[in-house]
Parts: sequence; structure tokens; C-alpha cells
Amino acid sequence: MIRYLILGLVVCLKMSGQNSTGSISGTVADPNGAVIPAASITLISKATGGQRKMSTRKDGNYAFENLLPGEYEVRAGHEGFSSQTQTVTVVVGSTTNAAFSLQLGATSQVIEVTGTATTVNTTDIALGGVVDREQAENLPLNGRSFLSMAMLEPGVAVSYESESGPGNPNNFFQVSINGAPQQLTNISFDGARVNDRVTGGTSQNFSVESVQEFQVSTFNFDLSSGTVAAGAINVVSRTGTNSTHGAAFFYFRDHSMAAYPALRRDPFYPNPYFARKQLGVNLGGRIKRDRLFYYANYERTNQVGARTVVFTDPLLTKMNHVARQPFKGNLGAVRLDYRMRTNHAAFLRGAIDRNNSVTGTGIESGWVASSNFSYQSAMGVTSVLRNNMVNDLRFSYSYFRNWLVAPTEDACTAVSGNPDYCVGAGGPRVSFFGGLTIGNSPNGPQDRHPRTYQLTDNFNWTRGKHRIRFGGNWEHDFDHGSWSRNTTGTFGVYNPTQLAAQNPAIYDTLPSSLKIGSTTGPPALAELLRLPVAGAVTIGVGDPGQPPLYRQSETDSNDHIRFYIQDQWAIRRGLTINYGVGWSFENNVIYHNTVRSPFLYPLIGQQTGTVPYDWNNFDPAIGLAWAPGRSHKMVFRGGVSVHHSSPNVQFLKLNDAILNYPAGIGLTQSSSAGIANPRAGEAGMPATLNFNTPGPMTAGDLIALMPVIRGTIERGLRFNGSDPSIRNVEVSKTIQGPGSNDIFFDKSFRTPYTIHATAGFSREILPRTVMSLDYVMTRGVKFGPLEGMFVDLNRWNRFSGYNINASGTAALGPRNPVIPACVGTQAADPRALCSLGPVQYGYPGILSRYQALNVKVNKSFTGGLQFTGGFTAVQNRRRKNNTCCRRRRWAFGTVVLRVRSAFLV
Repeated sequence: MIRYLILGLVVCLKMSGQNSTGSISGTVADPNGAVIPAASITLISKATGGQRKMSTRKDGNYAFENLLPGEYEVRAGHEGFSSQTQTVTVVVGSTTNAAFSLQLGATSQVIEVTGTATTVNTTDIALGGVVDREQAENLPLNGRSFLSMAMLEPGVAVSYESESGPGNPNNFFQVSINGAPQQLTNISFDGARVNDRVTGGTSQNFSVESVQEFQVSTFNFDLSSGTVAAGAINVVSRTGTNSTHGAAFFYFRDHSMAAYPALRRDPFYPNPYFARKQLGVNLGGRIKRDRLFYYANYERTNQVGARTVVFTDPLLTKMNHVARQPFKGNLGAVRLDYRMRTNHAAFLRGAIDRNNSVTGTGIESGWVASSNFSYQSAMGVTSVLRNNMVNDLRFSYSYFRNWLVAPTEDACTAVSGNPDYCVGAGGPRVSFFGGLTIGNSPNGPQDRHPRTYQLTDNFNWTRGKHRIRFGGNWEHDFDHGSWSRNTTGTFGVYNPTQLAAQNPAIYDTLPSSLKIGSTTGPPALAELLRLPVAGAVTIGVGDPGQPPLYRQSETDSNDHIRFYIQDQWAIRRGLTINYGVGWSFENNVIYHNTVRSPFLYPLIGQQTGTVPYDWNNFDPAIGLAWAPGRSHKMVFRGGVSVHHSSPNVQFLKLNDAILNYPAGIGLTQSSSAGIANPRAGEAGMPATLNFNTPGPMTAGDLIALMPVIRGTIERGLRFNGSDPSIRNVEVSKTIQGPGSNDIFFDKSFRTPYTIHATAGFSREILPRTVMSLDYVMTRGVKFGPLEGMFVDLNRWNRFSGYNINASGTAALGPRNPVIPACVGTQAADPRALCSLGPVQYGYPGILSRYQALNVKVNKSFTGGLQFTGGFTAVQNRRRKNNTCCRRRRWAFGTVVLRVRSAFLV
């Protein structure tokens, strides 16, 4: 036994990706129920004709591992008994039970047994479900995305994002499992991960024509699922068969055939334009019978979406309109399957995704033009080394290219239909009032080019009453690009209501279109730019390369390594224990090559070392499945497991490194608060470009000064990265957080993990009708910094009291942050311990507990009719910073997130 364990670990060294196969197991018995050892079992694929053979063990059991999803014929025979055959269906990530009760007779006599395969999984403890090809072909799909069907599983919510942008480059259907952020859902295709490791979600889309079926894992994941904490989707691609099949399709949908939001017309926009055209072809068959097969598909989407631009402020309502969102996409895939010998099979697949769009929210001048290209190739070899030993080796390469830029004036006008809505496109980002913002996205332009190499090996070994699986995964991510964050600058203005209360003299000079109660609007850009500036300008200055050239070889890649071993021990017939352990390690989820700047010591204490590596990511799992009686129509199951996360939101680590790098390395966010005001001395003008009260400096004036501001900051930096004693954060004196995507980590960072506990049962209550009821619980620990939990340790917005003016507005006292606010020339002195804004920290302190009661019913009728029903009752609690929020709902209906139920036929 030890010899084979060592052999398997050597095979997978430096290589647990998701196991995109299934298995068949069962028992062969005589008419009296006594097991029959050494019975011959033959397995034949209905699609390809491929065969496997084995004999039952001493306990009469058998198991075929690493089978592609599909229909199989299983034949059992033994001398002195008639042979029997069953047709069973294998689904991804699950074990199909097929038991035989042989009758006395001649072996040459073959009896076909129908309806005996147990529809209840009596051995596994992992919870989830499978969406098969029949459902994918026949259920209505929004946008023809197969991921929308994941919501058939209790506890799963799917949202649709029509636009591509900085936070959502190529992830249109987002899957959230058990209330967790969608970024935590691990998605793989043929065992190869397709997650966007920078901003979360998927980096590549696939046509539903490419999908054979997919598995949704929700609790107590099989350890071969990889490093996943919240949930996983395991997709298997479609293959060719001995029969030639093909199809061509064209789908058209427009505003005349689409339902209105809330099922009623908007009186202001009674018929918004929308059109979607989707066409494609697919073809599959054999090149050589029983040996070589092919499958290929192509799909094109041409869509013009409707985006409602609405302002609630009465001064802006005349700017309300419906914009057009163009989207053009192409999806294609080719797969070859080859049976090299009786015991060896291989596949090779390639897939591409190319799309372009102009999308955004608010007025069109702030939209983003997006261009995406993704490519993935995968290959695999499945080898039956012995009747009881199967090895599955897979390799994949993925590439994703994303460009985000401000739309050209022509592109902007095309989507808006009005050039007035494109004013300020590509210029400084200016926030006015009522939700009106113009100018370049603060997160663009940008581009990214991640490449991923993944090597996975899973070894299955059946010995006696044990089904042992072990393997490993090596995933190497290499990424580079540029991120010109906020390089055009961002600032805000005082709105008319504030001016009327705080500076009536300036308010009286405003044009009539900006006067409260005016009906002459909407205000033109020139009129909006007459509003006075509020606060300071923030602007990105420096090299936008990601990662920067400084120590680049240490920061442009991440290696993810995982090993696991697990055993399914059939203690006796109907009683199975599942147990095992996994271990994972990632060397660059956050960077470990920089020491925290002394500027941060007042907030986190003195930390002279680097952020330590996390070597203790062990994932133990144990569970029990008990199927009482001889019919095995019912199973009780339960288990407890630990699952560490492999974070998919890693863009924040880039800025953490830059902030603690020597000053002058990379792009940093700077403020105009310390820059001398060239108009200082005029009435109402402050000494620096930081406007805490309304004054004569208008938005138009400040835009004209932007080149001066940038030049002053660049000259004032005076650093080129050669002095490690001065860090970027000591120059910027702020870490701006969500708007500028700045954040820092410290030694308290650890890999977050979840604890899963489940208990429940499944029962075949009627023929082909299975009901499941499960109590499930997930405990999340150490989440936060990569899930958007930012904490301002500097308490920048803490003031020493306030007074209420006669007008009813509040006059704030002196600002009182933890690091004192800079005064005068301190702002330009990197040695001065003072601050110019918040200091956002990645707080690893979210504790959560998700509890639910899941009920699911599946019914298969003759003639292909299927029924699926689900109900979930949820209690979800999250605790952070000694505060707690609690939500509990018990309800029926299609309520997403907290409680959801779905009944589909």
C-alpha cells in the first residue's frame, strides 16, 4: 500500500483541481442476497463504444472510476448464473449505484434489467446537484448562459451583469453560493480553473453548446474539488460520439418580446429599445469508429441593450433618457477524444471568447469601452493501470486579455444619441450633485494579461473495502499589465442646496438652471462648471505598470500548490465513512517581500518583518453515509470539514506593495491638499488647494489648473525609488481605499477558511422521485480584506465636536485623526508624521455563520419530462468590529440571496 501511495504522490508532484468525472459502483449478489466474489463486470460507453472490465472483490463489490459523464451499459455475469445488463447514467462528481441480483441459469442467457439502478447516492457526503445536457438544451436561458441554471440548486443565487468594466471585466453571470460573495465561487472547465484571479468571477465565457453537464458543489466538498471555501462549479465539455450530429440556430429577441421591469411600463420610457441576436452552429461525430471523435461549435451574439439614465434631482430630470449599450461577442470551441488503447483515453480541447462593449452607469461621458479576449486549451489522459487503479492527468493553459479605456466621442455619441451627454469624456472625474458625474473612470485606462498554467493529477485506487483517492494540483499564474488609476484626477463640487445655506452670495451668482426649483434646465456643462470646488483633488502619479519594475520577478506570479488524500471506507454494506485531508499553499496571494512603512506604526504597532507565509492550510474532512435495509432507497448522511480559500480578488495586493515600496516606484495617489493655491490671498481662497468651505474656485477653474497640479506633484515627489528609507505612503500620507483601490495588509493576514457541518437524508419516495432534506452550516473565519472589508485606521473623519448654525447646518470642529493632519509645509515633507486622508486597512476580521434547511425534490417522468423543486430557509449572521447584523427569513417564492425556492418543470 505504501508503495502505491508514494508512486501516486510522485506522479502528482508539483501538480487538486476539480475532478470532472464520475463513477459507477455496486454489489453483485445471488437470489438469496449473498455476495458473489469474482463476478465479471463489463462497462460499455453508449456514446463511444469504449469498454472496461473488472471482477467483483471478495465482498461482491465493484467500482469503475474516472468516467466521463454519459450513459453506460453495465453487464454482470458469473458461472452458473444468467448474465444481467443495466443502462445507467454517470454524472460529474458523483457515484452512480448499480446493484445486480443474479439468477440461476446459463451464462449465455442475458437479462436486461430496467429501473434497478439506485437513484439515491448512498456513499458520498458532499452536497450539491448536477445540471445535465437535457436541461441545458430545453430550459429557457437568459442570454444562453448555462450558469443561470445553477440557481436550480438550493442556496445558490445567480445575478446578471450586462456591462463589462473595471470591477467586472468578463464576468456576466455571477454565481453566489450560500450567501458568500460571488468571487469565492470556484469555476472550472474540464478540471481547469477559469476564475479571474484579479477581480473575481470568470475570465472566460463558454457557449452552452460546449457543455455536456456541470456540477454545483455547495457543502462538504470532495477534496478533489481543490482549494475552495464557499462553493464550486465543475463543468464538463461536450464530446463527439460514434453518431454524427449537428445543428444550426438563430435566436432573436427585442423590446417587443421582452417583459417590462416589474411587469409594467415606465410612463417616461414606455418602449425602450432592446435587441439581441444570437446565431451559431455545432457538429460532432467520429473520425474513426470507437477510436477518434470530434466536436466543434461556434456562437455569435450581437446585442444592443437598454440602460436607463435617471436623475432624481429636479434640476437634472430633463437629462433622463435611455442609452444604448452595444455588445458583440464570439464564442468557439473544438474538442478531440482518442482511445489510444483499451486502457488509455485522451482528449484535447481549445476554446476562445472575444467580446467588445461600451457600458457604464450614469451619464455616458463616464462610461468605459471594454475589449476582451480569452483562450484556454486543455488536455488529459485517463489510464486504467489495473482493474482497481485509474489515474487521470490533466494540463491546461489559459490566457486573458482585457482593455478598458474611455470611449471615443463618436462611440459615446452612438450610445447616448446626444453629444451633450458626452461632455468631459476622458477628462477629470467631477462629481456634481444628484448622482451626476462626468469624466474618465478612475480605474482606467487599464489592461491586463494573466496567463495560467495548471497541472492536475488524480489517482483512484480500490482496495478491499476502501476507495482511496489522492492527487495534487500545481497552478502557476503569471500576470502583467497597466493600471492608470485616477491619472486624470478626481474632485467634487458643492451643490446648490449647500451653497444656498453656506454661501448665499455665491448661490446668487449661479445661472437660473442651477437655482433651486428651476424648470429651465437641464444645466449645460459650462453652467455646471461654475459650481465651487469641494475638498481637494486626488490624482494618480507615477508608473502605471502592474506590477512595477521594482523586484518584478518576485511579484508577477503566484504558485498555488495543493495535495490531498481521502478514503471512502465501506465498513459494511450500506455503511460508509468518508475521511481525508488536504493541504494548500500559495506564495503570492499577498506579497511577502516588503516591510511595513514606519508611517503605519501608530496604527498597527511596530512591525519590522514582512507579512509571513501561511503554511498551515490543512483541510480535514470526515463524514458518514448510512443506507439502512437492502433496497438502499434511503440514505442518512452527515459530515464536518474545513476548507481554505484561494482568493480571486488579488488586485489589492499590487497597491499594498507599491505603498510600501521606495518612493517613486509605481503609481500612487496624491492629493492637492498640500499644494500652494496660486490664487491665495484672494477673498475666500485658502492657502492650499483644499476647499473646506465654498469659495470662488470653480470646477472650471480647477480643471484649467490640472496640468499645474500634476506638474507640481511630479516635481514635488523628487524620488526615483533609489532611497528605501522613504516610502510611497510617506509621500502620499494617505491610503484612499475603495475609490482609488488602495489598501494595506499587515502580519495579521491569514488565509481565510470555512467550517462546514451538514446532517440530512435522501429518500426515493416514489419510483424516479428523490426527496432530500439537509441541515447545513458554514462558519467563515478570517475573511475581510479581499472581500471589500476596508477599515480607516486613521479615523480621518473624526472631528472634535460640532456646532449647529442658525441655518440648521453643522459646523465641524477641528479634524482629529490618529496620525495628525498635516499643517503647512508638513504635507511636502516625507519625514513629517502627519496625514492627508484616511489610511485604509485590509481588516481580516469578518466572522460569519450561514445556517439553512434545504429541501429538494427531483422527479423524472417517462418521455423525458423532469420536475425540480427546492426550498431554502436561511439564517445568516455576520460579525465585524464588535457589531453584528442578523437576518432571518422563512418564506416561499423566488426570493434571491436569503431565502429562495424554485419550482421548474
